[in-house]
Amino acid sequence: MNICKFNTSTPAPDTLYTLNFVYETEDRNMLQFRSDTAHRIHLVTDGIGKLHTIYGDFEVKAGDIFFTFAAAQYSIESASDLKYMYISFLGIRANMLFEQFKITQKNCVVSDCGELIEVWECFLKKSDTGNIDLISESGLLYAFSIIERKNSDADISAKYKEKILLIKKYLDENYCDIDFTIEKLANEFSYSKKYISEIFKKEFGLPVQQYVTLLRIQNACSLMEKRISCISDISKLCGFSDPLYFSKVFKKKMGVSPKEYIKESAKSSLE
Repeated sequence: MNICKFNTSTPAPDTLYTLNFVYETEDRNMLQFRSDTAHRIHLVTDGIGKLHTIYGDFEVKAGDIFFTFAAAQYSIESASDLKYMYISFLGIRANMLFEQFKITQKNCVVSDCGELIEVWECFLKKSDTGNIDLISESGLLYAFSIIERKNSDADISAKYKEKILLIKKYLDENYCDIDFTIEKLANEFSYSKKYISEIFKKEFGLPVQQYVTLLRIQNACSLMEKRISCISDISKLCGFSDPLYFSKVFKKKMGVSPKEYIKESAKSSLE
């Protein structure tokens, strides 16, 4: 049975005004295009469906929020037992919220907001004719607070990813630096040695120093395959100040000494 609560107070168009709070508990298709006199924020509580608009089709699932807009044509298709709640709203402040959170007819779905389901269900149960205006507005603003947090988390995640890629780029370009240290890397990005070591290993599965050593050994192999045979020169070109230490590391990683690798490379080139 569907649950509908209506706000009968006088609208204030210069603020934010909610008209109703509805729970569509029955799975049903609304395949005919329609439009409403108010905006609606929908919260999918169960199932899977699709929102059809003139700007495209949007898949929605349990835990997703999707918006429809006043006077804009749309239809809702249920693919599997689709159920949802919605709040209808109007007012100048509504337009401000859309602008603030970049909600448009082309960007009208916010995924993974499942924590809102229990909150809205609780709000709806506690609502009556005396408080539906406050309850529905609280539900609306609570939804926007979740959207704000998700946007903030996405921004932080994007900045973190960008920083990690910059760290990797720095290593890819500077691994041959004989004076390279993790402390120098940390200072370059204004992080502590511990933090930069932890985030790099978490992202790429290798400690920073192992990654640098891997790049150095790969470069050494490339130089040897190009007929550069002076071990001292190769070690310096690859960031090792001590040829003996370079030879030790190379044999540990490759299973053969640098001289043996050079011989094998020369044989392979003649075959």
